[in-house]
Amino acid sequence: MTTPFAQLLSFDAFKASKLMPAADADVAAGAVWKRSASDALATDTMSEQPFATVLAAGNLTSVVFRPLANLTHDPANFATLSVYKRTAGGAPVLVAQVDTSALDWTASIPVVIPIVAAPVAVGDVLTIAIAKSGTGVIVPAGTLAAISSPNAFDVASRRWQSRILAYLRKRYDVTKIDETNPPDALLDWIARCVLPDMWRARGANPSDAQTADAIADREAVLKDVQVEASDASTGLIELPLANDEAGSGVSQGGPYGYTEASPYVAFDVQRAEAVLEDCSGSGDGGPS
Repeated sequence: MTTPFAQLLSFDAFKASKLMPAADADVAAGAVWKRSASDALATDTMSEQPFATVLAAGNLTSVVFRPLANLTHDPANFATLSVYKRTAGGAPVLVAQVDTSALDWTASIPVVIPIVAAPVAVGDVLTIAIAKSGTGVIVPAGTLAAISSPNAFDVASRRWQSRILAYLRKRYDVTKIDETNPPDALLDWIARCVLPDMWRARGANPSDAQTADAIADREAVLKDVQVEASDASTGLIELPLANDEAGSGVSQGGPYGYTEASPYVAFDVQRAEAVLEDCSGSGDGGPS
């Protein structure tokens, strides 16, 4: 689905929203390899093995490994994790690589694996291998996620972004939204609409309470967008008008009243007050 905008909500921003655990988001958006056990010996290596097939042409945007135990770095004795791609059964091409010579690993903290070559094609097979240098080091169990764009998140994000902007377009000049710094409210709406799709891609149970809550929250977002924001007559939410030249963010009219009376009206009021005073006995005996 195409829109006149770049993708406003990034995958990193979605993970930062904390609507979904980062590890689950990686599983939903990327190809995952699970290392079920740590090395038995520091010298143990792992020959190249496949773990995923690329389904859509694009570029690798993130490769991370989440270890389940700590690892202490050693500049002389270390491990090297290498991720490759194989096209049509051809030779392995290095796409991402990291070694343990310079930085300690902490359990559950993702280790970013620098990307060497980003482009991937449909049908490319991703593989991983672990080599050792010196006397080696024990590589812990963990999970590796290789995320390319486009992915399940990109598709869902663009879909819901397009729908929300379509609702807002009747009231706001959405073409003037700053794509480099979109409104936080807009990003929040998109993220909350994307969440059920991400849980589905992750493999959640449709009858699970967490999934039901996410779907209900998305319905609440759509109500806010359709009724409270895009309806200028009854809506309670006011967003900055993109074409507001005054820069106030809210359209204000007025004045709607004029309080200064004409001389004739003023004299009539003065005469009426004099009559009332005279009738109450506090006047100066003027005509009634």
